[in-house]
Amino acid sequence: MSPSSGNKLLIFFYSITFLITSEILLFRLTPQIFPIFTSIPIIFVGQILKQSLFLITLICTSLFFFVLNFYEFSFFEIEFSKRFIFNLLTSSIVVYSLFYFLALEKTKKISEEKAIIYLTIFIVFLLIIFNYFYFYNLNHQDLKDYLINFFSKLISDSDISERIAKENIVENIIRLIPSINAFTLLNFIIVNFLITNLILKKLNFIKNFSLNLKKFFIPTWFFLIFNALLLLSFFTIGELKYHISSTVIILSFLFFYQGFIYMHKFMEKFEINVFLKFLIIFLLFIFLGYVLFLTIFMIGYFKTLINVLKRF
Repeated sequence: MSPSSGNKLLIFFYSITFLITSEILLFRLTPQIFPIFTSIPIIFVGQILKQSLFLITLICTSLFFFVLNFYEFSFFEIEFSKRFIFNLLTSSIVVYSLFYFLALEKTKKISEEKAIIYLTIFIVFLLIIFNYFYFYNLNHQDLKDYLINFFSKLISDSDISERIAKENIVENIIRLIPSINAFTLLNFIIVNFLITNLILKKLNFIKNFSLNLKKFFIPTWFFLIFNALLLLSFFTIGELKYHISSTVIILSFLFFYQGFIYMHKFMEKFEINVFLKFLIIFLLFIFLGYVLFLTIFMIGYFKTLINVLKRF
């Protein structure tokens, strides 16, 4: 075996060991918010390894946890459920896809804007397949009963509670849950990408990819397609309506990303430590929640609208 082959094998061993132990530790310390942080070790490894080795590491790690789940093994009383496997797989797929498109950008085959856009469109196709062949075929009665009970307790007016149950409002919410989760996952992966890059910088590690937070322009064709789908979602019915609505929710991530870059550029005007910036943003999300999400989305949407109007 040549020295180079030995080095590759050693790197692979260390990478898969780090990834497995990191995921177990994260799940042990923060089981409730594990889906938020699970992508950090994956991004860390992907920023150091070559793409081919990174892919093999992800496959082996997933197989390792799948075997633990199948044979019901446990570490320190930690049971690796199907939900754990699903969170790990989805984060791995999205992170690897992000790195794949950024690799194309690095070789000048596509622009960074297209890398983020292609990633988002790819997630849309994956979600449509997931919903059509799996999620929409499940019986969500337990979840439906839980949500009806939740809204009944939240809203004291019995007439409104009955209306919620009769008008399939809960059913509509359930059908859109995967797209909302996908939108949230994309946001957290971008944030975790930036956090991981800061860690790599502090450790003096050379990273494979970076994101330019100075500029990001959504093309006119995408803006027009998004608005057409948004309008179409109000006039369609049945399962098609859910697919279009889910697509709109995920595509709205790009406007959120546009707004996030604008907010980042605005905060750069103030001489604030990078970690303090992330702390401020994190606290804003905690206290403002969906209000801040909506505000950033609206900023991104209107910034794009202004750019589109300038081109005509």
